[in-house]
Amino acid sequence: MVWVRTHPGKTPLGLNAIENSKQVEEFISSLDRIRQLVEQPNNPVRVHLTTHPFSNGLTELREKVLSRRRDEPNPLVDPEGLLEQLANLRRGALERLEIERKAGR
Repeated sequence: MVWVRTHPGKTPLGLNAIENSKQVEEFISSLDRIRQLVEQPNNPVRVHLTTHPFSNGLTELREKVLSRRRDEPNPLVDPEGLLEQLANLRRGALERLEIERKAGR
């Protein structure tokens, strides 16, 4: 369950302050590292608590977390959703990387 809001002509989430291709490459490396942490067999990351709660539906999940019973799964534990969001962010970053390289930055 992932909500990544992308709009035509808008900068993908996480790329609003990018000035050159090196920064985009570093962003992609960070995404790849997070993916590794989610996929690692020992103590993997399972919850995505972001500073941009609109990007993954965190705001909408608040009520579900508060009202869930102890025997219900925690809606914040969503490794598949996190991997999906990382893949979407990476796709946007690759597009931006191409733009930066074409501009000679």
